[in-house]
Amino acid sequence: VSAPLEITTTSLPAAKEGEAYIATLQSSGGVPPVSWSVDPPLPAGLSLNASTGQITGTPAGGTAATQGTSTLTFTAQDSFTPTPQTANQQLGLTIGAP
Repeated sequence: VSAPLEITTTSLPAAKEGEAYIATLQSSGGVPPVSWSVDPPLPAGLSLNASTGQITGTPAGGTAATQGTSTLTFTAQDSFTPTPQTANQQLGLTIGAP
């Protein structure tokens, strides 16, 4: 039996409108590979790579005013069979004006 799956990322760096952004979520335990999802969706201009846990993109203009700091729930799911393990972590993502 593998160690319990857990998300080890505890914070996300702040983003700025119009500037390239990159952050990678980390997990430990579980059975690789791990797939990632996020709810609610990331702010406009950012995307989550479900297989790597990498958040990339350039926040769209206006997102600082409309979203400011978003509280996002990230979910990691491992490949254990028959029932995959899941782990959730709430993280805040702040988008600043340019």
